[in-house]
Amino acid sequence: MNNLEVFFFSICPQPSAFFRPRSRVSSQGISLTHQTDTPILSDTKIRTLKPKDKPYRLYDERGLYMQVSTSGARLWRFKYKFDDKEKLLALGQYPDVPLSLARERRDEARQLLARGIDPSAQKKTLKSASEGTFEAVFQEWWQSRLEAVSPSTSAQIRQRAQTYVLPYIGQRPIAELKAADILAVARRTEARGLIETTHSAVQLIGQVMRYAVATGRAEIDPSLRCAARSNP
Repeated sequence: MNNLEVFFFSICPQPSAFFRPRSRVSSQGISLTHQTDTPILSDTKIRTLKPKDKPYRLYDERGLYMQVSTSGARLWRFKYKFDDKEKLLALGQYPDVPLSLARERRDEARQLLARGIDPSAQKKTLKSASEGTFEAVFQEWWQSRLEAVSPSTSAQIRQRAQTYVLPYIGQRPIAELKAADILAVARRTEARGLIETTHSAVQLIGQVMRYAVATGRAEIDPSLRCAARSNP
């Protein structure tokens, strides 16, 4: 060992520290942690994640990472390449999709890639079979709001839909829904004495219907007529 090497190791006993992966910021203002093949995420660590001033990412392994939005939403993403193009596949939101399930979905996507199938294209194909139903449009609308609302609010919206709305009109073609259909949903909830919940359910249906109108899946929002008919 020459004098220069002795000096180097005397001031830096762990020279590998110079080469540790560092975080960087993407062009979209998202803080990135370099991808690794060693799992770094655990349910314990995920539960402690807090929102920051900018969205940030934490990688797990083999393309799976979690993006934490400024509202605190923790979203699973799978980063991959297909036809030499970098792509992203949404895998759901934590805690609805826990770490173990996110890894399963990533592995399923990797299996498709091994067979020469683009996971994103496959997802769109499966979605198109039922995208005209109220439930399908609700899911799309709900997903579009994940980063705009807090996780608790997002969970409340989904729970309200699954309990008071989707069991009754979820599988109906959204373009065919009429005020009478929505009024029937409202009457079911109202009969249980849940007046405020009834108003919230009708408001939720209206938001989904207006999203359907804006995206070309429906022509009108019949919940407006429903509200008018329900008032004395």
